[in-house]
Amino acid sequence: SSFLINSIEDLKNEIQQIRPNVIVPLGAEPLRALTGHTEIGNWRGSIISTPLGKCVPSYHPAFVLRFYEAHPILQLDLRRVAAESHDCRVSLPSPRFLIDPTIEQIFAWLDRPWKRLAFDIETTGDLIRCIGFAGSSDEALCIPLISSQKTKIRPSAGEGTVLFLPPTETSVTINNHWTEEEEYAILSRVYRTFSDPSIEKIAHNYPFDAERLARQLGMQINGFRMDTMVAFHTCYAELPKGLDFLASVYTRIPYYSDYDTTSDTSTWIYNCWDCVATFESSVCLERDLAELGVAEYHEAIKHPAVSAFLRVEQRGVRINQQLRQEWTEKTSRQVKELSQALRILSRGRLENPASPDQLKVYLYQELGLPVQYNHKTKRPTTDKHAIEKLAAKHPEHDSFFRTFAEFQQATTTLEFLEREVSNDGRIRTHYSVAGTLSDRFNSAAPMFEPGTNLQNIPRGNDEKRPDYGFRRLFIADYGWVLQKCDLSQAEFRIVAWLAKITHVIKKYTENPTWDVHRWVASLIFKKPEAEISKEERSVAKNGVYGGNYAMQDKTAARTYKLEIALARFVLNAYRSAIPEIPRWWGEVQRKLRSNRVIAGPLGAKRIFFGRIDDEDTYRKAYAHSASHVVAGIINRAGCLAETMFDPSECHVVLQVHDELVFHTRKDCVGAYAPRIKSLLEYPIMFPGVEQPLIIPADVCAGENWHDQIPVKEWLAR
Repeated sequence: SSFLINSIEDLKNEIQQIRPNVIVPLGAEPLRALTGHTEIGNWRGSIISTPLGKCVPSYHPAFVLRFYEAHPILQLDLRRVAAESHDCRVSLPSPRFLIDPTIEQIFAWLDRPWKRLAFDIETTGDLIRCIGFAGSSDEALCIPLISSQKTKIRPSAGEGTVLFLPPTETSVTINNHWTEEEEYAILSRVYRTFSDPSIEKIAHNYPFDAERLARQLGMQINGFRMDTMVAFHTCYAELPKGLDFLASVYTRIPYYSDYDTTSDTSTWIYNCWDCVATFESSVCLERDLAELGVAEYHEAIKHPAVSAFLRVEQRGVRINQQLRQEWTEKTSRQVKELSQALRILSRGRLENPASPDQLKVYLYQELGLPVQYNHKTKRPTTDKHAIEKLAAKHPEHDSFFRTFAEFQQATTTLEFLEREVSNDGRIRTHYSVAGTLSDRFNSAAPMFEPGTNLQNIPRGNDEKRPDYGFRRLFIADYGWVLQKCDLSQAEFRIVAWLAKITHVIKKYTENPTWDVHRWVASLIFKKPEAEISKEERSVAKNGVYGGNYAMQDKTAARTYKLEIALARFVLNAYRSAIPEIPRWWGEVQRKLRSNRVIAGPLGAKRIFFGRIDDEDTYRKAYAHSASHVVAGIINRAGCLAETMFDPSECHVVLQVHDELVFHTRKDCVGAYAPRIKSLLEYPIMFPGVEQPLIIPADVCAGENWHDQIPVKEWLAR
């Protein structure tokens, strides 16, 4: 509008009169008005030269108040503003980039006595487009492998090969940048650099680059020193971990990711920027790791896990194809039958039960049930919690909701059964070491192989359903077995040591197999442990997990499928029976108010950036205090197994939740079972507690992941 245009001009005139050293546009609209850029999330923290002077944009305060996780980012940007406020001149980094080099220049650059090299690749489709190196924050080399140019959709013969890039990019023609002889010579020299252990290698999201280089070019990387993504996550788990964010924090490089992907020159320059940003970030991260006191934890657990679990990903685990086919056919029929049953129950008004939009119309318009809203988006939803809430409040539609729950379960099972398996009959998953706030790994489909997220596969415990014993699909190779290893009552034991519950510590110390859930049930239900029923123990078990972390009664009822009154009774009884738990909460709250840091006995630390007066932040801190210790124990064991075990006899094939699954040669099970236990059962000291914590590990064995028995029983067969 003319009013907005006039207002922008008035603002520019006012800035010209003031002539500030630095201008701080807060929000997307001020950024657009002063610089022409539109994405505040991309450009915040960048030093931008404009006709009006130097700008350093950041988020609008109103946005930060709504999304409080952005407040530390605003603080970081304002620190940069303070540093830039002493001078009106714009002095940006101007490193030397060697792009489109000759073969002689490549050799001369790589032959220099580098101590550390950051590397990065750019890809086009499935092919490596170029490889970049930086030996400092001041210079970088880009080695093109493929040349691209804008081309017709249908090239004529001899014009090259068309690769269809992602939708945001343009189809380009690719040609080898070098002759066959030149490329062989260059890649041989690059191979020498990558395989030289005396040169430290740095990368951001190392598994992506390392996997591509190994698969396409046979590159072996020795001297891997740091994945800057993982190192940053070790320091600041709650902050974004993309390289563009690290560059905005650790370097003075302005945002550079909006390059022209169809241009060779633009891509090569971008590749060099990535390399120098990674190099400079690595230097700063070494300082931060040391200053925050997490360098030892990073070196012992987080950094080794990157390579260790990349190898686990590459191995995969064998799938029983015959059983998978049988279950797929059976589950597919079940989905069709349940879908038809839902159409009948809805009198034809719900044609596709898998459609959230159709389900919303049927539930909220046809049946007139109260609309359920997503608490974050504030939009109508039919997610799992919404359906459970409606089912509990409207028993008159019990038949529909029970059938719909079965339909959802069968549909989920079918989705897993239909996941593509690699040609070698194995399924794989990619483990993201920097994937969660608790140091547990994220699991997702691999980058270059068929696979899926294995963290949420159905367990199956109902013999009437085809997903019964879903883990039976995961089988050992001929002559091998799977050995499952998990920790016994790990989180409660850790809470007992954290909260200094001396009488519980004594019980565990005297009897490591002591059943805490039966004991808690006896406290809650006021009866001897010998008289506690299976159902009462199960209820008490839920009370332990919910009670440890200040879970609210409604959340506990929904999570553990309990009546709200029973959930409230169990939680209150548990906290009254063990008063050390609420006192421990008070200690955690004081730590957060003091410095926002929760430190663990293994050396990990997490800085909480949420609102300190928010109960949700406190609950997250309680849960994190224990869960990250469990993750550290499991991850440490996986890393040590990769270095200590002979992979031709025993190796890790899965890390799911708090389980490690080993693939062991049958004649080696007896030898490796105690070695596996020793990796997990080691003493951990807690401040203020004399007795070390040793969490017992249960090691089982079986032909598949589901049918596991204790190793002693397996050996005695």
